[in-house]
Amino acid sequence: MNTTKTLPAFQIGQNCGVAEREGNPMATIIPVKNKFQKDQAKKREAMDRFFAIGEKMRESASAFPPEEVDQAIKEAVAEAKAIELKELQQEEQEKLKQA
Repeated sequence: MNTTKTLPAFQIGQNCGVAEREGNPMATIIPVKNKFQKDQAKKREAMDRFFAIGEKMRESASAFPPEEVDQAIKEAVAEAKAIELKELQQEEQEKLKQA
């Protein structure tokens, strides 16, 4: 038989709690408003940090001409592809040796 008991907020208080029956934990009581507010504050802080990092990156990148940045990106991509190709070729050689 499931029963629901509603308690006034002043009885629950501002802290989390555990409802017990005969000494066995049955439910956890969490003040939703406080948790929601804390979650929202954490999200705001994370977003603020994210945008601050982005702003720092933008400021440091503005010291270079766009053409130079584009060229550096192209070179980095080409180098990464060359490394990946070399690793794939080495893996293929290892497979052939094992066969």
